[in-house]
Amino acid sequence: IGNLLAAIGYEVQREYYVNDAGRQIDILTASVWLRYLELCDEKFEFPSNGYKGDYIWDIAATMHREHSDTYLHASKDWMADLPADEPKGGDKELYIDAIIKKAKTLLGYEIFSNCALETITNDIKDDLELFGVHYDNWFSENSLVSSHKVQEALDTLSKNDHSYIKDDAVWFRSTEFGDEKDRVLVRANGTHTYFASDIAYHLDKYQRGFDRLINIWGADHHGYIPRVKAA
Repeated sequence: IGNLLAAIGYEVQREYYVNDAGRQIDILTASVWLRYLELCDEKFEFPSNGYKGDYIWDIAATMHREHSDTYLHASKDWMADLPADEPKGGDKELYIDAIIKKAKTLLGYEIFSNCALETITNDIKDDLELFGVHYDNWFSENSLVSSHKVQEALDTLSKNDHSYIKDDAVWFRSTEFGDEKDRVLVRANGTHTYFASDIAYHLDKYQRGFDRLINIWGADHHGYIPRVKAA
């Protein structure tokens, strides 16, 4: 699409949005840490809600080769006060969140996170290169948080009365713009949703001077179209 538009005279910026913030990255990082601990000969049951792909082992192996046992913590220490996991009568979400908290407390969290993100992003770039797709810019979702762009977008919606608070969460009045239901922007625990980041990302693109945005999404994101258009 970018090549076709450029061929007929449009100025095109091809941009890849890297999801490098939020809970999925926390789960990814915690999963890598746990596989790293297993490579340090620690024994424990892997979380039911952890990421179990072979690529997690590959990243963990890189960390172990580069850092040996530097980030080793005995299982008996960090598992002592964890809640129960599924299917042992516990909640898998609460369990993985507790693991994430331990990871952030005990290790050089950013080192594991950066290694995982760099490895996966490079894999994506390699895959795209194989069928001739080249991006001009790789845009970091995390940069929206660190530059306060997400908060700016939330403040803009609030100032124009397009958001409200319900059940300790912040909601977007997306039904007023044709969406089937209102959408959460900030969860009750204070963390913002991916949708909030997406709103900030689109606002940022307009602020950078682009007048037409073409989103390329997977088919499983078709439900996202009304809420993003509403925003």
